[in-house]
Parts: sequence; structure tokens; C-alpha cells
Amino acid sequence: MPDPGDSEKALHEAHDTCDDDDDGDDEEDEKMDMGCDDLDWDEEMIQETKDLFSEQVFKSCEECLKYMKEAYGFDLKETVTSRAMDLFDAIKYVNYIRWHVAEGATHDSQDWAKAEVPQDEQLLIPVVEADPLLQIVEFDDDEDEDVPACP
Repeated sequence: MPDPGDSEKALHEAHDTCDDDDDGDDEEDEKMDMGCDDLDWDEEMIQETKDLFSEQVFKSCEECLKYMKEAYGFDLKETVTSRAMDLFDAIKYVNYIRWHVAEGATHDSQDWAKAEVPQDEQLLIPVVEADPLLQIVEFDDDEDEDVPACP
């Protein structure tokens, strides 16, 4: 199973390859830069999503949400929507679950769908770096365009 850190490492390596080093060797710089503007960023690589209750990693946020619903009977989107959580409450909620699971809780430790959303500002700091589940809240911006639920 892929390590979520591998995706970030690959992105940093690709970015480093595209950096200008301005060492005066324009021909060499041109060879290094060739294709950097056309890098084909693999969206799945960026969207890998770790299950809330295990170490399992999925290729996309949607796959992870579907798995959690089928495996645990836990529908994160429905919970966030039915409880009218705003973006910050949803972030705190996901991080609250992740923090408790990291401390040994399991999917059946409590009824997570009814767990109180803590107002601790520390929970705005991601437990899992670049966690796609932190972006599950759908909302309309000023131009009424929907923001995708999962990046």
C-alpha cells in the first residue's frame, strides 16, 4: 500500500527539478526546464486519502468515503451535512476523529456520527498533512459555483 508521504515527496522532487538555479548556464537550465511547464500532475497522486479509522489509503477521497460507509456504516458527508457543519467545524471534526484514532480509538469506540464537535482551535491543525477529507464541505462562493467536495 502506498505511503501518503510518497505523494508529497514526488511533488517536491518534481518542483525541485523545475526550479531556476540561475547559475549562468542557460543551455543546461533550458534542458532542466524542458517539460516543467507541461508536467502532468497525476490528480490521483494528489488526492490519496487515508481512512479515518485505519491505515488504509485510497486512490481518491470518494473511494475512501464509500469504503467508510460500507465498512463502518459511517457516512462522513451525511454527518457533516445533516449536522450543518461549516468548513471549520468539519475540519475540527475530522481532526478530532483522527486524533482519537491515533490515540487508540476505533470505529466502534463511540458513535462518531453523534460525537460533539469540539471548539478547540488546535483541531484546525491537520493530523494528516494535505488531508482531502478536510475539504468535504460543499459551499457556494460569491459567484454561486460549487466547490468540489473532494479535491
